[in-house]
Amino acid sequence: MKTAILVDGGYYRKLAKHHAGEKTPEERAKELIQYCKFHLRNRDFNCRR
Repeated sequence: MKTAILVDGGYYRKLAKHHAGEKTPEERAKELIQYCKFHLRNRDFNCRR
């Protein structure tokens, strides 16, 4: 199944810098991809029952 993910880049950069520190743009992009894939694999992670 194809899925589109919309990310507020400015907000993500600010939040990620606070939590993970300084990184190069390439490292930050890889981090974001891993973060999105984690949430796609773990669909129940954020579901409240």
